Amino acid sequence: MKYVLLSLLLISFLSQQAAAQKTAKITGNVLDIEDNPLVAATVVLLHLPDSSIASYCLTNDAGKFQLSVKRDSTYLLQISYLGYGAHYQRLILRADTVLGTIQLKEANALLDAVEVVAEHIPVQMKGDTLSFNSAAFHVQAHDDVESLLKQLPGLEIDPNGVIKMNGKIVTEILVDGKTFFGDNAQAALKNLSADAINKIDITNTKKNKQGLETTEDEKTIDLKLKESAKTGLIGNVNLGYGYTLPPKMGQNGMPELDNHRYQSGLALNYFTPKYRASVFGNVNNVNGMGGLSSGGNARGATTNLRSGVTRKILLGTNLNIFASKKVEIGFTYHYHNALTTIEQETFKESVLPNNLYTRESQEQNLSYPQRHFIYGSIKAKMDSTQKLNFRIRMNYQTGGSFSNKMDSTKNSNGILGNEVRQRYESSHDRFSIAPSLNYQKEFKKKGRELVANVVVDLMSNQNNSENKSYTTLYNDSGVLKAIDTLEQQQVRAKNNQNYRANITFREPIGKDNKLYFKLLAGIKEDRNEQATYDLLGQEQVGNTNFTDAYWRQYNHQEFNITFKRNVDAYNLSVGLGVKRSALKGMIASSINPIAQDFYFPTGNFRFQYFISKSKKITLTYKNRFSEPSLQQLQPVVNNQDPLSLVIGNPDLLPEYQHNIRLRMDWWEQLTFTNFYTNLNLNVTKNTIIQSQIFDEDFRATYKPINGGLTYRGGLYLGCNTISKKLQLKVDARAGVSLNQRPIVLNGIFTEQLNYDYNANLTLSNKKKKIVDVLATARWEIGNAVYKENSALNVSYINHSYAAKIRVTIAKKWNLSTNFEYRIYANTGNQEAITVPIWTAGVNRTFLKTNALKVELMGENLLNEALQVSQNNQNGIFSETKSLLLGRYIMLKIQYQIKS
Repeated sequence: MKYVLLSLLLISFLSQQAAAQKTAKITGNVLDIEDNPLVAATVVLLHLPDSSIASYCLTNDAGKFQLSVKRDSTYLLQISYLGYGAHYQRLILRADTVLGTIQLKEANALLDAVEVVAEHIPVQMKGDTLSFNSAAFHVQAHDDVESLLKQLPGLEIDPNGVIKMNGKIVTEILVDGKTFFGDNAQAALKNLSADAINKIDITNTKKNKQGLETTEDEKTIDLKLKESAKTGLIGNVNLGYGYTLPPKMGQNGMPELDNHRYQSGLALNYFTPKYRASVFGNVNNVNGMGGLSSGGNARGATTNLRSGVTRKILLGTNLNIFASKKVEIGFTYHYHNALTTIEQETFKESVLPNNLYTRESQEQNLSYPQRHFIYGSIKAKMDSTQKLNFRIRMNYQTGGSFSNKMDSTKNSNGILGNEVRQRYESSHDRFSIAPSLNYQKEFKKKGRELVANVVVDLMSNQNNSENKSYTTLYNDSGVLKAIDTLEQQQVRAKNNQNYRANITFREPIGKDNKLYFKLLAGIKEDRNEQATYDLLGQEQVGNTNFTDAYWRQYNHQEFNITFKRNVDAYNLSVGLGVKRSALKGMIASSINPIAQDFYFPTGNFRFQYFISKSKKITLTYKNRFSEPSLQQLQPVVNNQDPLSLVIGNPDLLPEYQHNIRLRMDWWEQLTFTNFYTNLNLNVTKNTIIQSQIFDEDFRATYKPINGGLTYRGGLYLGCNTISKKLQLKVDARAGVSLNQRPIVLNGIFTEQLNYDYNANLTLSNKKKKIVDVLATARWEIGNAVYKENSALNVSYINHSYAAKIRVTIAKKWNLSTNFEYRIYANTGNQEAITVPIWTAGVNRTFLKTNALKVELMGENLLNEALQVSQNNQNGIFSETKSLLLGRYIMLKIQYQIKS
């Protein structure tokens, strides 16, 4: 199968190259009437007579443009630039053509003409906003917004849904300039159909949700709806049923009930100028995320690769009310209900010279969480100078988990050291509420501003657990020497209160300079109680060794002053401050209170130099102060795992981190080529690490301690471009990271240096009307080096190859196939593991508007039900194999609603 897919990919790319041999180039320069280059002017070639888009580009820093199109055809050349009159020229291209200089005149009374031209502009620069016209990209009926965004030059969406534009994270997604589904940036991608979008505006994020100016390179996407989608009902409903092949059989020889597979979803949006209302739901047992869309478009090449089998129910609603031009109200409610079963095997190998052992584990886990989530917001523009934003989040979660686990540990000679059989069951009841208030005030003096934020975060958590384990211990000859039985019930109660506030005042100094005064303060109080009872038949006897209570109060105050200067050639930001941090605590089992008080300097530095309008270098420095978590401080033994006991350390000191980053961005408008590189360095003082104490039976006790200085660094390169000759979108990334941390084993310090390499290559074709191809290759190399003994070094290599192909036949029919081939090689003592995953389907649309889609699809057709994860930390290499959902065939029906 993999060879068939590679052949299809090769045929597709060769056909693109063959077509490229029949093209002609057209070049020229765009200037204003004073012969200054117009940077990022839009140049478009339209087919005549239908005015469809043949090719387009933006002019570079010198005003130059270059296009490649099919020869012996007639085109209309259109050149536009914001604020200038458009240039039109009819061309018959029989060979490469040099147009020379083209001058544009400023538009005075030409605004109407500019608006007409905008219909045929695929991409345009408006200040620092890059605007794409959705008409320049091909999408099919039932495609969601994510399918549209993936086609944009420089934009990438990783398997976890993180969106980046030219290597910069997208932190906010708006719809017509307004928030959609609260602060869930992913909702619009999966809840809106691609054909409802008119334009996609991508701009630098000016302010974060706290109303403060951002200094990071972050992006905001604003989805502009078509006029037809701004009023009325849009959405979809779908239903699917399938069956496992071959069916799993029960002990009685009959097929099990869980062979049945189902998937159903609903997503409805009603838009008016005054409000937006949405209702959504999803029920499935095929490991679907239960997301806000049910169109089935995969982010990568394969779907549903999450381990285990999950039955999930998701219901919710969203309401945005635009009460007036000054007031906007938002409300979101989600209900999640899941039932997940996971079966997995884990292999661990300790490579430290004084602690050599291997451990194999088998575990079956069942979890059943339920969650209610409410988000509300009120945005009010009190007058032309004042804004008030109120947000509140509420979470209520219940549920629990149940697991059966078996462990066996062997020494370096392969002799059995211990065996554990464990049954663990827990339930929880958790509630949290987090209101926040943001106030922004602009003064009469231009640039003078005041921003204030208050945040409250309250949480309570009740947890009950029952732990039953049976441990057998053996001597060095493998002879049974002891049996340890544990039957305990634990009741935990946690209460957290967190109050934070900050106020920032901005004062302009001259035209290009600003001075910021910022004051921050916060207080956090945690209470944690744990009661443990030994189960003796029907009786419960208190166990004081595992019973304790802990109270902690952490408060901090910080004041800093930042100077910023923004000019054409560079941006400069320098900040200095001081922070006080105080920790008080009390342990019920100890008479000695905890008291810590620290003062330390804070600072930040950012220098951004513009080599040209499309090339820049940025140097950033920040420091950060991180206090220990409550779990790290509380000296109560956690014996959930009989072979790995964990205890806190009330004497921990806070970590003090220094972060330096050097970044270069280079953008070539002619070919939509973006190259970026990041060099990062992190130095941490008082790093919190885990001290490990192993006894003769390979049972470990972990305790956090401060380990001195640690270093972490990385170099990352990225390039995305469009090959006009091959008609390919290319995205290539590579990186190397280094992480030096000490390891403490039985009181002896040693050093582990991890250095890892990774690379990623993604290719996709531009012209997707008939064939849509996405191919991805990923490589990862991990290395762990030990200073005292190089013979203990560990390396592993993982690589994967994936392809996603969709072919349109006779307009109504589509064939699709996804294939991924994962290889986990050179794992030390383990053999290489290969996991091929293949999905295929065929669908047909019906009705005049293609509103009805019927699809027959098969998931995991090769029935390769394994997922592998690896880790190498603290001298232990671990590898976990989890079972995936097996092969099944499903028939799905989806109806698209538009009014």
